[in-house]
Amino acid sequence: MPVPDPPPAYTPTPALGTLPETGSDLDALPGYTFPSKFSVGGKLTDGPLVDIRSIKGHLALLSAFAELKEQVEGKAFDIPYVPEDKEAKWAWFVGMAAERFDRWCLSLSPSASLQPAENIFPPLDVMMVWHSYMLNPRWYAEDGQRLLACKPLLALGEVFGRELHRLPSLLNTPPSEARITTFSQRVLLPYDPFESARVNLKKKIKCPRCGVDIVVSCTNAQGTGYLQAGFNAPCPRTDCINVTKESLCARKLAETLSREGEGLECLLPGTLFTGSSTATQQTSHGIVAHIQAQYILTLQTRCVSGINEELCRKILRDTNFSMPELRAKLPKDKLIGRILSAHASPMMYSVDLVGAVLRQGSFITKMVGLGWTKPRCFDGYEGELVLRHALARYHAFLDLLSSAPASFFVPTLDIDLVWHTHQLWSPKYEQDCRTHVGRFIDHDDKADGIKLSSGFDLTSRAWKERFGVRYTYCGCPLPGDTIGQRLSRFVSSATSKSPKLSKEPGLPSDLVPPPNRSRSRCSHARKRTQQHSVRCQERYFV
Repeated sequence: MPVPDPPPAYTPTPALGTLPETGSDLDALPGYTFPSKFSVGGKLTDGPLVDIRSIKGHLALLSAFAELKEQVEGKAFDIPYVPEDKEAKWAWFVGMAAERFDRWCLSLSPSASLQPAENIFPPLDVMMVWHSYMLNPRWYAEDGQRLLACKPLLALGEVFGRELHRLPSLLNTPPSEARITTFSQRVLLPYDPFESARVNLKKKIKCPRCGVDIVVSCTNAQGTGYLQAGFNAPCPRTDCINVTKESLCARKLAETLSREGEGLECLLPGTLFTGSSTATQQTSHGIVAHIQAQYILTLQTRCVSGINEELCRKILRDTNFSMPELRAKLPKDKLIGRILSAHASPMMYSVDLVGAVLRQGSFITKMVGLGWTKPRCFDGYEGELVLRHALARYHAFLDLLSSAPASFFVPTLDIDLVWHTHQLWSPKYEQDCRTHVGRFIDHDDKADGIKLSSGFDLTSRAWKERFGVRYTYCGCPLPGDTIGQRLSRFVSSATSKSPKLSKEPGLPSDLVPPPNRSRSRCSHARKRTQQHSVRCQERYFV
């Protein structure tokens, strides 16, 4: 790997938040140099790409999600066939939340983003689904450009990103009457998710073969309800099919392949951010042409724009409404797997929203376990320094990504927190990536443990080579301390043994955790065993 350019000259800047009072026991805290600009991809940013207040707002949101899950798992629902097992109950609730999000998204108008946030933001369960959707940034941005129904959501997401810093106050204040009324009138369901669950017991779907409307139960005693793993509903028409999630997903893919036109809405999902605009359209239209060429001679009608229903039904009949058989009809292309993954759920979105929320639960659990979601956890001088340190490391992580486009780098939890926060302002995130990294950076929350482990080792080596400092630090959480005190005590102990880490000229000092009082030492850190170190490091995986 080439030797990196020397870091820009950094000027100490006062930390945000509460500064230590004169004469307090924090007087011995050394100044912590923090850059006002960052070098990412050979370019200096105009300032931090993410601000501290937004990170705090995001943590408040994660805290609210954790509390909601705890409330759901401990609640006895007076609704038939709701699972008693906590994990299954939470999955059911997330499924209900995804349905509410879908109805809310489809109800949005282009003017929604012009209204005050306190009046237009949805209930917490819907916001949780929206949050997980945004943390699949490439799919979210692509859907917002391809799907007409998602364009208002993308515009409202820009408001969400700008207003992140206000979330603590919005979450701690009862929803306004305007907010409750706006949601209820749009979605035709109660604002409160628990009240909604009691009345929203049915779902209307269309038979993927004949198109007739079918009303199905969300849950039933046989386990064949729409939100249950064994979903199966017979079409009321004689000699039709039994509707399953697979047949609904096959219908979604067949509709995608039957679109006709030249706009972005006719591009296949997964092909928008793969290269130049021309190459993208050629790849997408080439795959569609391959399918349509197999049927063109038998079609009696042609569709000028939109979905060619005759072609769609021929594709489904020819493949028996089976995703594997439909896949066999597609040409061999490196993008086929990604295209098919966008059809894993019958909803219009390219992300399985329920799966996305459940996967994000792991990250939220880690944040809660570290105590980072506790109210006022990062208030005060030391707490602010920890977030500033995480922010500096995130910019360095982006710089590392720019240096090796083909590498799979894995963030530590502190970096991942800032990365997630950045993604919640979708248009800004996309522009920042293109400006400083040179490409759109996706966030893969489905990577398996082996890939994460090997990627983490690669990241640690590349980080040390590029920046000259260690990648991971263990805060050694101890009861009764703030996160800033835990981290800084450990670092003061570690750096006393490795003075070059913090004192060698030319090293980016903002990438080393802020030191604490010289007389503070973490005996727990000094005595930790190798096994303890591994356990602590695991807490920093995505």
